[in-house]
Parts: sequence; structure tokens; C-alpha cells
Amino acid sequence: MTVDSRQILDDYLGALEEELRGLSPSDRAEIILELREHYEEARRELPDPTEADLRNIVERLGPPAEIAAEARQRLDVTV
Repeated sequence: MTVDSRQILDDYLGALEEELRGLSPSDRAEIILELREHYEEARRELPDPTEADLRNIVERLGPPAEIAAEARQRLDVTV
């Protein structure tokens, strides 16, 4: 994983972590791990991904705020 790829993922997951506050540590970790795996899987499918390719992967994962809202609703958590 290149530095740019790592930074793109870290920035996304950092924003997601902020949005997931209020969830239990285990729920947060599970959601972040799942999205990290999706990112890595999509990245492996690209032979030589550009920065735009990587940003597109993150965009397809969905906005952190929406993911967190869905998780709170599914887990019946109010913030």
C-alpha cells in the first residue's frame, strides 16, 4: 500500500470514527474493520490504482455520517 493509499484510507476511517462516537468500542471496531476490508478488496482489484481510483473506492463506501446514522439506527443507539 502506498503512502497516498494509506492516507486516503486513514482520512476516511478517521472521519468515520468521529461519526461513530456514541457506539460501543466493539461496534465501532467492527464497522471500521468491515469498511477497511471492503476498501482493500476493491483496491486489490485495480492493477495500478491512481489517487482518483482510490478516492472513488472511498466514495463508493459511502459518507461516514450516513454509515454512522445507519449503524445507530440498526443498533438502536441515540446520541
